[in-house]
Amino acid sequence: MRGPREKCLALFGFYAFRCSNCYLRFVERPMDLASVVYAKCPRCLRMDLSTWDPKYYRVGAWTELQIWLGAHRWRCEPCRQNIVSWRMRREKYVRPEMGPAEKDEAAQKS
Repeated sequence: MRGPREKCLALFGFYAFRCSNCYLRFVERPMDLASVVYAKCPRCLRMDLSTWDPKYYRVGAWTELQIWLGAHRWRCEPCRQNIVSWRMRREKYVRPEMGPAEKDEAAQKS
């Protein structure tokens, strides 16, 4: 985000994107208005989040204060990003099942 205008717009679900063809920046709302109340990953905007345990990760003083005040600890598994948010998650992350080829490959490694 570049400035206070984009930060303010992000509160209402509008995010800045860049076109991969012409590299032009534009602001768009990728989700419906009902999704604004849920926590999302700041990198990929996914809303299927899991939790993380603070004893396995080092966090800064600001993050620790937010957790102490009652913020939720969310983790985006695909991005491996830990998030602290006051918002609830929309749905719990469920790891996809391995396909037959992946199961065979895992069996050969062990």
